[in-house]
Amino acid sequence: MIRTQPAPPCFMVAIDMNRALEDGEMDNTEFGRLVRQFRRARGLTQNQLADKLGISRPSLANIETGRQNVTLTRVVDFMRALGIKRWSIDL
Repeated sequence: MIRTQPAPPCFMVAIDMNRALEDGEMDNTEFGRLVRQFRRARGLTQNQLADKLGISRPSLANIETGRQNVTLTRVVDFMRALGIKRWSIDL
């Protein structure tokens, strides 16, 4: 018998966030604004968060300003790096 475990909450929320981005309910600028808000609330610099994510600081700056798209995998990476278990958004 194969036992499956439920997906972690951050992954399920990341799927919802990715759908919102793809469906145009949330744009890259709004996602970037939320990332910046959480990063600052955690007291992290762009360099520190970029290091946690394994990306360059300029790439993070582009994401935070909505100039760079993010994938579902990257959304999950952001949530983990920022310690977000649940991300509530009103669309």
